[in-house]
This record gives sequence, C-alpha cells and structure tokens, in this order.
Amino acid sequence: MKEPKSISRSIRMTQSVYDFVCQHVGDGFNQKFEHLCLRFMWEEAELDRRIAEKRKQLERFENRLNIINEGIIDAECISIQLSTTKNQLAGLIKKCLKEK
Repeated sequence: MKEPKSISRSIRMTQSVYDFVCQHVGDGFNQKFEHLCLRFMWEEAELDRRIAEKRKQLERFENRLNIINEGIIDAECISIQLSTTKNQLAGLIKKCLKEK
C-alpha cells in the first residue's frame, strides 16, 4: 500500500546535490529524491554496521602496526648494540695483537 503524499515543501540545494539526486532512478525530481531518501532509510542500519566493522578492523590493523613498529625499534636498538660490541671486540683484538 502506498503512503499518501500529503506534505508539500520547497527546498533549496546546491547544484552538486541537485545533480546527485538527478542521477537516481525515477521519473521526475520528486520521485528521484524520494527514492534516494527511501534507499538511505533502508540501508542506513547496514551501512552503520559496516562502518563499525571497518572501524574495528582499522583498530586491529593499527594495533598490529604498533606492535610491528615496536619490533622495528627493538631491532634497531639491538643492531646498535651489536655494532658497538663489534667495535669493542675489534679494539680488544687490536690491543691483544699489539701486546704480543
């Protein structure tokens, strides 16, 4: 059963909004606008659910990225320590060879 169209309003909009509405299915602007609104009403809950899911997924990726970044920082610290140790050992070897 179709709902009666008892509300009549005049609206103002930008050209870009008008162009967007005109891209939708319908015979005239009013029908296109109504179809666009109805589509949003039907799909709003699903879109909200998908957005929430994507936000959770983004949070998981950010957490994994933080863990990876911490691992990289730790690896860089180990690399510096190894380089320092290598230089110290090279110095000790030179010192031992001079004392022979």
